[in-house]
Amino acid sequence: MSRFYVFSICLHIFVGWMILKTPSKTLTFKNRQVMNISCNQMANNSGASNATAQTIPEPETALAPEPEPIPVTAPEPAPVPVPKPAPLPKKKPKVAKKTTANKTTNTTDTNTKSNNNNLVIGLDGTYTASSSEGIEYEFLKVVNPSFPAIAKRMGYKKDVIIRTKFLVDIDGKIKDVEILEGINKFGFREETSKALFQWRFKPIHHEGKNIRVYFYKDFKFDQNS
Repeated sequence: MSRFYVFSICLHIFVGWMILKTPSKTLTFKNRQVMNISCNQMANNSGASNATAQTIPEPETALAPEPEPIPVTAPEPAPVPVPKPAPLPKKKPKVAKKTTANKTTNTTDTNTKSNNNNLVIGLDGTYTASSSEGIEYEFLKVVNPSFPAIAKRMGYKKDVIIRTKFLVDIDGKIKDVEILEGINKFGFREETSKALFQWRFKPIHHEGKNIRVYFYKDFKFDQNS
Protein backbone atom coordinates (compact mmCIF):
# COMPACT_ATOMS: atom_id res chain seq x y z
CA MET A 1 0.00 0.00 0.00
CA SER A 2 2.92 2.41 0.63
CA ARG A 3 4.10 1.95 -2.96
CA PHE A 4 0.91 3.50 -4.35
CA TYR A 5 1.33 6.51 -2.06
CA VAL A 6 4.92 7.04 -3.17
CA PHE A 7 3.93 6.64 -6.83
CA SER A 8 1.06 9.16 -6.53
CA ILE A 9 3.28 11.69 -4.78
CA CYS A 10 5.93 11.34 -7.44
CA LEU A 11 3.31 11.72 -10.12
CA HIS A 12 1.94 14.91 -8.53
CA ILE A 13 5.45 16.33 -8.28
CA PHE A 14 6.13 15.53 -11.92
CA VAL A 15 2.89 17.08 -13.08
CA GLY A 16 3.55 20.20 -11.02
CA TRP A 17 7.01 20.47 -12.41
CA MET A 18 5.62 20.18 -15.97
CA ILE A 19 3.11 22.92 -15.23
CA LEU A 20 5.76 25.20 -13.94
CA LYS A 21 8.04 24.52 -16.85
CA THR A 22 5.35 25.05 -19.53
CA PRO A 23 4.43 28.72 -20.14
CA SER A 24 1.04 29.70 -18.92
CA LYS A 25 0.02 31.13 -22.18
CA THR A 26 0.58 27.86 -23.95
CA LEU A 27 -1.46 25.96 -21.36
CA THR A 28 -4.79 25.52 -22.98
CA PHE A 29 -8.05 24.43 -21.52
CA LYS A 30 -7.66 21.11 -23.19
CA ASN A 31 -4.35 20.39 -21.50
CA ARG A 32 -5.83 21.30 -18.12
CA GLN A 33 -8.73 18.94 -18.74
CA VAL A 34 -6.31 16.16 -19.57
CA MET A 35 -4.34 16.80 -16.40
CA ASN A 36 -7.49 16.84 -14.33
CA ILE A 37 -8.57 13.53 -15.85
CA SER A 38 -5.14 12.03 -15.11
CA CYS A 39 -5.25 13.26 -11.54
CA ASN A 40 -8.76 11.86 -11.09
CA GLN A 41 -7.71 8.47 -12.52
CA MET A 42 -4.73 8.36 -10.22
CA ALA A 43 -6.92 9.21 -7.29
CA ASN A 44 -9.41 6.53 -8.31
CA ASN A 45 -6.60 4.02 -8.76
CA SER A 46 -5.19 4.85 -5.35
CA GLY A 47 -8.66 4.48 -3.79
CA ALA A 48 -9.24 1.19 -5.56
CA SER A 49 -5.87 -0.06 -4.40
CA ASN A 50 -6.73 0.97 -0.87
CA ALA A 51 -10.04 -0.91 -1.08
CA THR A 52 -8.33 -3.91 -2.58
CA ALA A 53 -5.70 -3.82 0.11
CA GLN A 54 -8.39 -3.56 2.76
CA THR A 55 -10.38 -6.55 1.41
CA ILE A 56 -7.40 -8.94 1.27
CA PRO A 57 -8.39 -11.68 3.67
CA GLU A 58 -6.02 -12.46 6.40
CA PRO A 59 -4.56 -15.93 6.28
CA GLU A 60 -6.36 -18.39 8.51
CA THR A 61 -4.36 -19.63 11.39
CA ALA A 62 -4.37 -23.38 11.79
CA LEU A 63 -5.91 -24.42 15.06
CA ALA A 64 -3.81 -26.75 17.11
CA PRO A 65 -5.57 -30.08 17.69
CA GLU A 66 -6.98 -30.47 21.12
CA PRO A 67 -5.00 -33.00 23.21
CA GLU A 68 -6.74 -36.31 23.77
CA PRO A 69 -7.83 -36.82 27.36
CA ILE A 70 -5.56 -39.15 29.29
CA PRO A 71 -7.63 -42.09 30.62
CA VAL A 72 -7.65 -42.19 34.37
CA THR A 73 -7.82 -45.68 35.86
CA ALA A 74 -9.35 -46.08 39.26
CA PRO A 75 -7.02 -47.75 41.79
CA GLU A 76 -7.81 -51.40 42.51
CA PRO A 77 -9.36 -51.97 45.94
CA ALA A 78 -7.10 -53.56 48.49
CA PRO A 79 -7.88 -57.27 49.04
CA VAL A 80 -9.90 -57.94 52.16
CA PRO A 81 -8.15 -60.58 54.31
CA VAL A 82 -10.29 -63.67 54.75
CA PRO A 83 -10.00 -65.23 58.21
CA LYS A 84 -8.83 -68.83 58.19
CA PRO A 85 -11.35 -71.32 59.57
CA ALA A 86 -10.48 -72.85 62.87
CA PRO A 87 -9.09 -76.40 62.49
CA LEU A 88 -11.57 -79.11 63.25
CA PRO A 89 -10.71 -81.45 66.10
CA LYS A 90 -9.18 -84.65 64.89
CA LYS A 91 -11.29 -87.72 65.36
CA LYS A 92 -9.66 -90.84 66.62
CA PRO A 93 -9.84 -93.63 64.04
CA LYS A 94 -12.11 -96.44 64.95
CA VAL A 95 -10.39 -99.74 65.56
CA ALA A 96 -11.97 -102.51 63.55
CA LYS A 97 -13.13 -105.49 65.48
CA LYS A 98 -11.38 -108.75 64.75
CA THR A 99 -13.72 -111.31 63.31
CA THR A 100 -13.29 -114.62 61.54
CA ALA A 101 -15.33 -116.20 58.78
CA ASN A 102 -16.63 -119.03 60.95
CA LYS A 103 -17.12 -117.22 64.25
CA THR A 104 -20.57 -116.09 65.26
CA THR A 105 -19.87 -115.23 68.92
CA ASN A 106 -18.24 -112.14 70.39
CA THR A 107 -14.43 -112.17 70.35
CA THR A 108 -12.16 -111.20 73.19
CA ASP A 109 -11.68 -107.68 71.63
CA THR A 110 -15.27 -106.76 72.49
CA ASN A 111 -15.23 -108.40 75.91
CA THR A 112 -13.96 -107.38 79.33
CA LYS A 113 -11.86 -109.62 81.55
CA SER A 114 -13.15 -110.93 84.85
CA ASN A 115 -11.06 -111.51 87.95
CA ASN A 116 -9.91 -114.78 86.40
CA ASN A 117 -7.38 -114.03 83.61
CA ASN A 118 -8.80 -116.94 81.60
CA LEU A 119 -12.38 -115.57 81.57
CA VAL A 120 -13.87 -112.64 79.70
CA ILE A 121 -17.37 -111.16 79.97
CA GLY A 122 -19.26 -110.84 76.71
CA LEU A 123 -21.73 -108.13 75.71
CA ASP A 124 -24.60 -110.47 76.58
CA GLY A 125 -23.22 -110.93 80.12
CA THR A 126 -21.97 -114.48 79.63
CA TYR A 127 -18.44 -115.62 80.46
CA THR A 128 -16.09 -117.22 77.97
CA ALA A 129 -12.83 -119.03 78.74
CA SER A 130 -10.11 -118.40 76.18
CA SER A 131 -8.85 -121.98 76.70
CA SER A 132 -9.73 -125.12 78.61
CA GLU A 133 -6.70 -124.76 80.88
CA GLY A 134 -7.82 -124.97 84.51
CA ILE A 135 -11.45 -125.68 83.50
CA GLU A 136 -13.23 -128.90 84.42
CA TYR A 137 -15.41 -130.37 81.66
CA GLU A 138 -17.04 -133.66 80.69
CA PHE A 139 -17.62 -135.19 77.26
CA LEU A 140 -21.04 -136.60 76.42
CA LYS A 141 -20.32 -137.52 72.79
CA VAL A 142 -17.13 -137.67 70.73
CA VAL A 143 -16.96 -138.46 66.99
CA ASN A 144 -13.63 -139.00 65.23
CA PRO A 145 -13.36 -137.74 61.63
CA SER A 146 -13.18 -140.33 58.85
CA PHE A 147 -10.46 -140.53 56.23
CA PRO A 148 -11.87 -138.66 53.22
CA ALA A 149 -13.20 -140.85 50.42
CA ILE A 150 -11.71 -138.52 47.82
CA ALA A 151 -8.23 -139.01 49.28
CA LYS A 152 -8.73 -142.79 49.17
CA ARG A 153 -9.74 -142.70 45.51
CA MET A 154 -6.75 -140.50 44.69
CA GLY A 155 -4.46 -142.91 46.50
CA TYR A 156 -3.28 -140.30 48.98
CA LYS A 157 -1.29 -142.15 51.66
CA LYS A 158 0.52 -139.40 53.59
CA ASP A 159 -0.31 -138.72 57.20
CA VAL A 160 -2.33 -135.54 57.71
CA ILE A 161 -2.69 -133.38 60.83
CA ILE A 162 -5.49 -130.83 61.07
CA ARG A 163 -5.18 -128.30 63.90
CA THR A 164 -8.53 -126.88 65.07
CA LYS A 165 -10.07 -124.37 67.47
CA PHE A 166 -13.70 -124.79 68.49
CA LEU A 167 -16.10 -123.21 70.96
CA VAL A 168 -18.32 -125.13 73.36
CA ASP A 169 -21.46 -123.10 74.12
CA ILE A 170 -23.19 -122.82 77.51
CA ASP A 171 -25.54 -125.68 76.54
CA GLY A 172 -22.60 -128.00 75.76
CA LYS A 173 -23.02 -127.92 71.97
CA ILE A 174 -20.30 -126.92 69.51
CA LYS A 175 -20.87 -123.31 68.58
CA ASP A 176 -18.00 -122.61 66.23
CA VAL A 177 -15.19 -124.51 64.48
CA GLU A 178 -12.05 -122.91 63.01
CA ILE A 179 -9.33 -124.73 61.06
CA LEU A 180 -5.95 -123.27 62.01
CA GLU A 181 -3.54 -125.50 60.08
CA GLY A 182 -3.60 -128.48 57.75
CA ILE A 183 -3.90 -129.53 54.14
CA ASN A 184 -6.61 -127.73 52.25
CA LYS A 185 -7.57 -130.40 49.73
CA PHE A 186 -8.97 -133.91 49.40
CA GLY A 187 -11.68 -133.13 52.00
CA PHE A 188 -9.64 -133.41 55.22
CA ARG A 189 -10.86 -130.10 56.63
CA GLU A 190 -14.47 -130.83 55.74
CA GLU A 191 -14.38 -134.22 57.50
CA THR A 192 -12.85 -132.63 60.61
CA SER A 193 -15.54 -129.92 60.87
CA LYS A 194 -18.27 -132.49 60.22
CA ALA A 195 -17.08 -134.66 63.11
CA LEU A 196 -16.60 -131.77 65.58
CA PHE A 197 -20.11 -130.41 65.14
CA GLN A 198 -21.36 -133.78 66.43
CA TRP A 199 -19.51 -133.51 69.71
CA ARG A 200 -21.44 -132.84 72.92
CA PHE A 201 -20.29 -131.59 76.32
CA LYS A 202 -21.98 -131.42 79.66
CA PRO A 203 -22.68 -127.71 80.34
CA ILE A 204 -19.46 -126.34 81.76
CA HIS A 205 -19.47 -124.40 85.07
CA HIS A 206 -16.60 -122.49 86.61
CA GLU A 207 -16.67 -120.55 89.89
CA GLY A 208 -20.44 -120.92 89.97
CA LYS A 209 -20.92 -119.57 86.41
CA ASN A 210 -22.15 -121.35 83.31
CA ILE A 211 -19.48 -120.52 80.75
CA ARG A 212 -18.37 -121.01 77.16
CA VAL A 213 -14.96 -122.55 76.55
CA TYR A 214 -12.55 -122.51 73.61
CA PHE A 215 -10.75 -125.78 72.91
CA TYR A 216 -7.70 -126.50 70.75
CA LYS A 217 -7.24 -129.98 69.31
CA ASP A 218 -5.15 -131.68 66.60
CA PHE A 219 -6.69 -134.47 64.48
CA LYS A 220 -4.40 -136.99 62.81
CA PHE A 221 -5.46 -138.93 59.70
CA ASP A 222 -4.00 -142.15 58.36
CA GLN A 223 -5.25 -144.95 56.15
CA ASN A 224 -6.42 -146.98 59.16
CA SER A 225 -8.54 -144.21 60.65
